[in-house]
Amino acid sequence: MGLGKTLQIITLVHTLFRYPEIGIKTVLIITPHSTIENWCKEFQKWLKDIPEEKNFLVFNLSESKTYESRNNLVQEWQRESGVLVTSYQSYRTIVKFKGIDKFPTLLETLVDPGPNLIICDEGHLLKNHNSAISKAVNRIKTLRRIVLTGTPLQNNLKEYHCMVDFIRPNLLGSLKDFTNRFINPITNGQYSDSTPLDVKLMKRRSHVLHRMLEGFVQRCDYTVLTPFLPPKHEYVIYLKMSSKQIELYKYYLDKYRQSELFANYHMLQMIWTHPKLLAIYSKQVEKKKQKLKDMESTSSDNTSDVDSHSSSIEQIENVDYNWWKELVTKKDLESVYPYSKFIMMFSLLQECEEIGDKVLIFSQSLNTLDLIQHFLENAELISSDMGGPYGKSWYQGEDFFRIDGSVNLKDREECCDQFNDVTNLKYFCLHSFKYSINVLYYFDVINYSGCVFCCYLQRLST
Repeated sequence: MGLGKTLQIITLVHTLFRYPEIGIKTVLIITPHSTIENWCKEFQKWLKDIPEEKNFLVFNLSESKTYESRNNLVQEWQRESGVLVTSYQSYRTIVKFKGIDKFPTLLETLVDPGPNLIICDEGHLLKNHNSAISKAVNRIKTLRRIVLTGTPLQNNLKEYHCMVDFIRPNLLGSLKDFTNRFINPITNGQYSDSTPLDVKLMKRRSHVLHRMLEGFVQRCDYTVLTPFLPPKHEYVIYLKMSSKQIELYKYYLDKYRQSELFANYHMLQMIWTHPKLLAIYSKQVEKKKQKLKDMESTSSDNTSDVDSHSSSIEQIENVDYNWWKELVTKKDLESVYPYSKFIMMFSLLQECEEIGDKVLIFSQSLNTLDLIQHFLENAELISSDMGGPYGKSWYQGEDFFRIDGSVNLKDREECCDQFNDVTNLKYFCLHSFKYSINVLYYFDVINYSGCVFCCYLQRLST
């Protein structure tokens, strides 16, 4: 949530190492794999000016691929002291390794007795007592434990019990006891038809639970940073569909109104974004159909597989995915005009480039990102052929970055670092909603996945 949890931990760890009499020599940070590099970089960033004799080492266990190299790294960590960063998956794999007895150092330093301090980032991953990750982490014998989570806790008290039980084992009792003492009475008082007695009991139990946890559970929201951050200005811009989009919209509803709700929504979403998405989707369906036919021919010996593939092919062939072709010309597919989302996007990009702002463009659809990239890289042609005001093209790697599932973790970190560099002239970043990024400096945000036909512009000023 951007409340500074990482910086707080770095400050705490630095303070603990500055005072040897405290007795903290080894700190283990367990985090999702996607944030390991960020943790290492944050330590380097905030402690780079500390004299070497007063600083400590940060080790990345994920860089070691064999148990021998992991064992050597852990031995160095134990000998030199410092911070060891690893992922939940790596920790689980090491702890459950059947041959771990051959590496007593791994067992001693990571499990029993374990490090002097363990920190679990994104601690909501421990929300299930029965998950493999939760079982592995709960084997550790370390008494000093910290859990970090930026995810707002939902009304699932079982998940809450799992995280608290890791920090303070048995404080809340067994899950069965906790259910009877807190979950049931608190849940029973939350319904619209709950009796006044149920509501009163819910409030009492909630108060008791809060008092039990207030000594070691620190809950903060964005209000703690409000006095220190500039205000955020959020705009919702309503845009009209073009006449061509309205024609496609009405035609589809008249002809396919009886289709499934989500299929309709998906198709209409492509219409109100840009008709070229219909062409892209049609090609993908044709490829999928051909792939299923190929699989059907190679699975002729297995009756169940043939039936499954045949059923899938029939489902695809029962829908006409080329219904739009008689309504759309080639010029319609390659034109930005008069599709208002793209006109607005290009206008915002041009304006932001002129004033030196950086921009993030989000979308839930990879096809939409592909289309945006296509028009960015062909803006010059669109300008001359379609009368657009954009004047120049932007190219991936030179003028903008793109981050989606095809970009590996290392390249993603490099993109974020370059984007955060205020001296870097790359202003745009296309980004899929599914993947987290770490951007620091002021920017504009364009959300391309609005539920209605609208475009969002979020301005973070400095």
